[in-house]
Amino acid sequence: MPADLVVDHVYMVSCKYLSAILHNTAPAHVFIDGLAVTSRSRGVNWFQEVAHEAHEALYSRAVEVLGLSGMPESPVSQSQEQRARLRTALKELATPGLPAELSLEYDHLIEQVSQASARRWEAQLGDRGQQERMLWRLLRIYSSTYFILGNDNRRTMRLRVVTPWEWQQSYKFVSFEVDAAGRGQPRVDWSATYRHMASGQRRHVRGHVEIRWSHRPFQGSPEAKVYLDTPHQDVPGYLDLDGRADTPLFEQLSLIDCA
Repeated sequence: MPADLVVDHVYMVSCKYLSAILHNTAPAHVFIDGLAVTSRSRGVNWFQEVAHEAHEALYSRAVEVLGLSGMPESPVSQSQEQRARLRTALKELATPGLPAELSLEYDHLIEQVSQASARRWEAQLGDRGQQERMLWRLLRIYSSTYFILGNDNRRTMRLRVVTPWEWQQSYKFVSFEVDAAGRGQPRVDWSATYRHMASGQRRHVRGHVEIRWSHRPFQGSPEAKVYLDTPHQDVPGYLDLDGRADTPLFEQLSLIDCA
């Protein structure tokens, strides 16, 4: 449960201030485990797992450009001392990140990781029931209701997040799709289509996953940041405590019960 505060041992509150991040975890936990509570893949170096040739080609070129000697052939074979030497060499560059000479190799890594990640995710999604559960996990819809308080770059947020049972009373899941979309770094976009029961309208909720080095390049395993691109107040199951014009009767009663 994503609770930063618990009031009176009952009301759980998630604090959000200018942040659209839903999860910060290992890529394999998203693309293989489907954000399940029990993970079997957290220790995987994702770049090496899904694009080892592109990963090692980028590393080899970096070692060459930086003029480092005595380095192993693979980035995952580095000792602590070797990682420190590489980190120091990158810190001494005029601009942060990788040398400009590595742009072709890095673009290739972005493409390979983005496409392979999307394929792995699609392979584990399964039937519509699994896809719907994937959406709930992405949106952090859990068995207990909780509140989101804070603000985004548009407005103050006062939201209640429903349970899966409540979600199915107001929305009908239609589909879940992923798409490789590497831009500047490996990325996979995700979107879900659902029907708003009260209005009968089909609507969408969207986000993306960025896969990046957790520290500097080649320093440990990459991480995955899951972002919400749809405004919080437009997410199915995030109920505005100030009320919304299209809030169906079932949700209005839920808001009254919550007040």
